[in-house]
Amino acid sequence: MTVNPSKTKLITFNRKLNPVVADYFLDGDRVERCNTIKDLGVLIYSSFEFGLHISKICARASRMLGLVFRSSKHGLNTHASTILYKSLVRQLLEYASVVWSPYQLCQIHPLQSVQIRFIRFLGCRAGFEFREVPVNEVSPAYGLLSHERRRRVADCIFLSKLLNNQVSSPFLLESINFRVPARSTRHQRLFEPDHAGTNYLRFSHIPRLVRFGNDIGSSVDLFVAGLGAVRRAAADESLISVASSSNVLLL
Repeated sequence: MTVNPSKTKLITFNRKLNPVVADYFLDGDRVERCNTIKDLGVLIYSSFEFGLHISKICARASRMLGLVFRSSKHGLNTHASTILYKSLVRQLLEYASVVWSPYQLCQIHPLQSVQIRFIRFLGCRAGFEFREVPVNEVSPAYGLLSHERRRRVADCIFLSKLLNNQVSSPFLLESINFRVPARSTRHQRLFEPDHAGTNYLRFSHIPRLVRFGNDIGSSVDLFVAGLGAVRRAAADESLISVASSSNVLLL
């Protein structure tokens, strides 16, 4: 296969303040260096940050939410509007969330604010003032879990698929440390999480999946239960430890 130098980009992934970079040439032409790259619809920054991706999808979702609002003015009831929201807006905010799931409040709030606007719209249909809509009471009536809980459900489902070979990735599977106790203990943890010295590592993919797996492991067998049971357990707030669900700022 022939590589076109003019369509080739170069990106160096690192988290150092002063990374060592070098120029690369292809057929005598210098390859253009960039700081962001899109892979299967996900924008990845050179420092493995996903703030730009979250900003982009929030902007797209807001525009699509405007379309839902305009369509609802032409006779759609709240049930039909909710179907439109779930089909057109929510899927934009959740695509590949296992990869970019945020833990910083400055990234979590913009994602959730899109849904809050829609819930307030539904509340206005019920007779509330826009700012006085009880969001926490209206959202369950329409089956609208918070985006943070839905990302947690997506994480647990991905973990279940990974453990049961429905997602074939030996590289990811070997990154998970299974807990093998030397003697009988009261601890029921399935996995042994690695020590994480920073929030960035603690909330990265595998440590996050392992913590959620330990949280729901006492109520559902990840190696036997179907995806429906895993989904219900992951959506249950009482099964998630405070340490797993707390939102903290980057150290």
